[in-house]
Amino acid sequence: MPKFIKDIFLKVENSNIYLKLKKTLYKLKQALKAWFQIVKFYFLEKGLIQSNADPNLFIERDTSIYILLYIDDMLIVRRKIPIKSLKAKILSK
Repeated sequence: MPKFIKDIFLKVENSNIYLKLKKTLYKLKQALKAWFQIVKFYFLEKGLIQSNADPNLFIERDTSIYILLYIDDMLIVRRKIPIKSLKAKILSK
């Protein structure tokens, strides 16, 4: 992740400020890579572990939740109750 993005996220992360993109990510050449790097950084920061077998798979070991990233979508697999708490945790950002 570029340094300037890390600097911006550190300043904005714990505030009520939101960033608005002037250009959609889909029009950029490296859009998917940039999106994946941001999501990966966030998941690793929250304690999820990236799978060695598939770098798109993130695992939350305590509750056995699996999150698979595919292009710009996520597949979350586990029982209903732990998934709701994880979704709330992700969406609270």
